[in-house]
Amino acid sequence: MRFCVITILIILVSCSHQTSEPENPAYTYLKNKNFVITNFTIDLIDETELFSDYVFAFKSNNTVDVIGSDNSVSGSWSVFYITLEGQFLSYNNFKMHLNNSDAQLQKLNDEFIISLSSPNEMAMYSTSKNLRFTAID
Repeated sequence: MRFCVITILIILVSCSHQTSEPENPAYTYLKNKNFVITNFTIDLIDETELFSDYVFAFKSNNTVDVIGSDNSVSGSWSVFYITLEGQFLSYNNFKMHLNNSDAQLQKLNDEFIISLSSPNEMAMYSTSKNLRFTAID
């Protein structure tokens, strides 16, 4: 009986133990700042010019306002770690979804792996895309 109680306690403690996610520096760098796209390629074709009129205002509530000379849209964004068997890996993921039918902005609706994260610059890539944001304030 005593063995069963100890075993149950060990299982309960093991199951209730959760590793808290470390604060994500990329989130800290993006939130409440304005950025422009300084590089965007798809399959090595440079499409940066398509976004030259847009400013991306990332909010701390994980919303983004995209302000352009002809139109403005809103959407959501997130930055997170990928885990493997409960262990945090050393790279971050960035995901953005813009609520717009504009084919140009829809190209940004993707999940990227962050390769550079600093207060003034964020570079990332996916299977076929490269994206770089540069802070303007």
